[in-house]
Amino acid sequence: MAEKTTAISKVPEAIVKARQWHAKALAGEIDYELLDDHLRVQVQQESLAGMALAYDLYLMHCYWDKLPSEWTGQWEYDFWEYGCQRTGKQKGTVQNYRRAGEAFGSGKYEIPETVQLRGKNGSLILEQDNFGEDPDPIEVPVEPFSIPVSKLVLTTTKVKNGEMTDELWGMLVNPQTTWADIHRKLLDEDFDWRSSDRMAWRAHEDGGMILVSENGETFALVDAHGLNWDEYQAGVQAVVKGFRIIFGSLGLDLP
Repeated sequence: MAEKTTAISKVPEAIVKARQWHAKALAGEIDYELLDDHLRVQVQQESLAGMALAYDLYLMHCYWDKLPSEWTGQWEYDFWEYGCQRTGKQKGTVQNYRRAGEAFGSGKYEIPETVQLRGKNGSLILEQDNFGEDPDPIEVPVEPFSIPVSKLVLTTTKVKNGEMTDELWGMLVNPQTTWADIHRKLLDEDFDWRSSDRMAWRAHEDGGMILVSENGETFALVDAHGLNWDEYQAGVQAVVKGFRIIFGSLGLDLP
């Protein structure tokens, strides 16, 4: 019997347009001013097309050094300053969006076409009525532009490292599975912090702040205002790992 694919919901117009823009980018049909205009539109429509914003940031970062200096000079020739001003987000969030845009939109990494839907506990979701036969699992398309970007950011590193499981893919595409559900799933996975040279995660103190560094990027974990909840909630991976260590050492559950 042929596999059945179930659509989750009607695709919003903003996501349809994002797919069209994605196709243009892959075909090399990009104009940086149009890209900038498109990015600003996505900022207004982020609840519908957060991945489109992430992909636009990735594309702009790719082209940045080739753009006219009189244009990039508006942001002191700094892409991250551009990203922060255009999106109204902190640098760590812009960095994570750009990474998600690359992981899920560039075509460099393996993204399955479909996956079997899974719930919060990782178990397969089955069809409700199969006329007395054993119910089949529900098969759904993996469409990154339809997935909240906050969920994509959490799994960017695993996508890039080829460590995604069917369970995580299923949780990503399930609209009933939240950022917090995936976050808890990742927290439950064993991680040897001391021997993980590959992740290159480091923490150090500087002027009364606790800073964390990963892959050449540094973020505040604890500053004058306390714990950096903003970048934790934004899914900045270096900060998330620091929270895991602090809360885990105290025997506390992360929210």
